[in-house]
Amino acid sequence: ITTSSGYADIGALVGYSLGDITACYSTGAITVAAGSYSTAGGLAGYNGRTMAASFSRATVDMSTSSSFYAGGLVGYNGGRIRAAYAAGAVKGTGNNSGYVGGLVGYNLLIIEASYSIAPVTSVGLTPTATSKPRIHGLNNSDPTGFGRVTTSYWDYIASGVPAGAGDARGKSTHNLTDPTGYTGIYADWDDLTIDGANDVDPWVFENLSKYDTGFHPLLTYGGHTTDISGNQLFAYTSVAYGRGSPQYPTEGDTIGVGSNPGFNGQRTGTPSGPWQWQSSTDGIAWGSPIVSNTVCGVQQDLTCGAAYRATDSEYLFRVRPELEGKYIRAKVPVDDGRGYVYTRVMGKVKLASTAAPITVSFTIGNKPPRVGTQLGVVATGVQWADVLWQRCDTNGANPSGCEYVGSKRTYTPGAGDLNHYLRAYVYYRSTAGVWTPTNPAGVWTRTTSGFTQQVVDIQRPTQWYK
Repeated sequence: ITTSSGYADIGALVGYSLGDITACYSTGAITVAAGSYSTAGGLAGYNGRTMAASFSRATVDMSTSSSFYAGGLVGYNGGRIRAAYAAGAVKGTGNNSGYVGGLVGYNLLIIEASYSIAPVTSVGLTPTATSKPRIHGLNNSDPTGFGRVTTSYWDYIASGVPAGAGDARGKSTHNLTDPTGYTGIYADWDDLTIDGANDVDPWVFENLSKYDTGFHPLLTYGGHTTDISGNQLFAYTSVAYGRGSPQYPTEGDTIGVGSNPGFNGQRTGTPSGPWQWQSSTDGIAWGSPIVSNTVCGVQQDLTCGAAYRATDSEYLFRVRPELEGKYIRAKVPVDDGRGYVYTRVMGKVKLASTAAPITVSFTIGNKPPRVGTQLGVVATGVQWADVLWQRCDTNGANPSGCEYVGSKRTYTPGAGDLNHYLRAYVYYRSTAGVWTPTNPAGVWTRTTSGFTQQVVDIQRPTQWYK
């Protein structure tokens, strides 16, 4: 949906609503270039009555020259939002003031029992707009009680907006997926009035993942699960921070996804190809796959692309330094008539710490390293040490032509490494163990091995004559 000039209210379902909206959803993309005081939302631009048991996975990209309101579900809420969520990325661009929120851009009245996992990006806005909590871009503070937000939350990991912002409603992915029923932060969510019925149970909680404790709540209403019909752009499947941070994916992490996307124990389709990992600066525009090669055995080696560990059927990906500050996701082709399905967006990548140096030394093949001769590093004084190998055209403080070529503890130079310099990023932690929600197993710290000499050709045997 696109508009190019003047005042506008834009939504995938309705632009300006003065009626009730119940059990509705939207997917797709909304792109708006409009005049000042325009609204854009994944489901509705302006909501003036009650919106309930509804969600949006549509992306919203709003750009104006003046004030505007953009939200993953509703741009401007002048009514009541109850039992709703937004998952599509929201981006607002302007040169004056605007309000960008994961769920709503501006909340005048009431939001309750709702959440947002929408990635949120604002460009060129004033600090008062960009620093607001991300369930909403701005909440009305009328002393009569309008502008009220109750038992509603935003995922500060999925949104890419750091925790805090003066709002306790910001929760981590773990906080929001740990309750698998109407307990904890969701204790009041089943005591709702929707469409005239009292004490309606609008939510379903699932626990299908090996590593996450569960999924964000999904909507079920009127005897059917509304989320199933909107599944074409979202794979309900495990997203594992294999050895990752409980806050954000961190450089050095190995992350993966389950190979069988499903919902409520039902398969949505059989994967017809390997998982492909993508990155994005705003959660809307996604680049070419970072790695997309075929399955390549038990080693998590970037030279082989998307790695596969046969013991537990996970596709793995090692987070690299150049992904700092970007969202990442995985997609897979599925034989279900819908083409690709995607995992939920993971939070923005953080760099590993570089504060504490350790002793790192090369092993065999360093003086100089040779094609076909294995090269390794030894890191002393740490319990954990993982490695990313890099080759560069030059060495020194600002090397050129660098690319990552492997992620095992040893590396054997090939013909493509000839006359290049090699180095290893060594990642280590103070504690051992695999990440779980209750055992983060430390935080990655990075140091470098320095550069080898240039790689030379294989030493050929020489025939000696008497």
